[in-house]
Amino acid sequence: MGARRRRKTRAPPSPLFLDLTALVLSLSSQGVHEKDDVRKDDSFASFDEVLGLATTHGADAVLLGGDLFHENKPSREAVVRAMTSLSSACLVGGEGDHGQHGAPASSSSSHPGVRFDIISPNPGADFAAGAPNFTAPGHRVRLPVFSIHGNHDDPVGPGSLSAVDVLSSAGLVNYFGKRALEGSAGSTVVMSPILLQKVREAERWWGWPCARRARCESGEFLFIHKHPSSLRLF
Repeated sequence: MGARRRRKTRAPPSPLFLDLTALVLSLSSQGVHEKDDVRKDDSFASFDEVLGLATTHGADAVLLGGDLFHENKPSREAVVRAMTSLSSACLVGGEGDHGQHGAPASSSSSHPGVRFDIISPNPGADFAAGAPNFTAPGHRVRLPVFSIHGNHDDPVGPGSLSAVDVLSSAGLVNYFGKRALEGSAGSTVVMSPILLQKVREAERWWGWPCARRARCESGEFLFIHKHPSSLRLF
């Protein structure tokens, strides 16, 4: 009898390509100690390092949990250096783009370079800029960054704007959760999540930014649990 032919077995898909992964960072405090001759570059170097780790480990996205900047009105240098770090690490063709960021997007996303979709019923109401940055025509994003604001960089003054709005308008971060806190004291705070889908699974992210105590204590909170029934939800 001849030798039996071995049946080739295909290795199971890597979890990297099936599960939505995000690197979570908070309190990066860009610009802290920038007037100190010894520590002035520490916050900027740390931010670059963390964004580099997101690329190295194949994260699908970065989630900033507030206080991206140390001050409500950061210096121009702090804003410019944060924008430079984000554009280098997160945009196609940036200095940090070495062609090693994960799997092809075609199997799990309708946006080239991104491995997931936003499937919220009304994403225009979820983001300060009106839509995720990777959906803008001609804006090639390979590592989407999502952010809420903290107590250091919360929006104030006419128009209720902050430095995070600047990054959002520049197409570098997806600023969400801001609109949930709009309204007068005593009114209902409606928390609606953004839905991120990768393959057949989805995650809900509620943006809960820093809010004044009076706003939280005087009103009711309504959490919306919206999701398509055909997906596994986390």
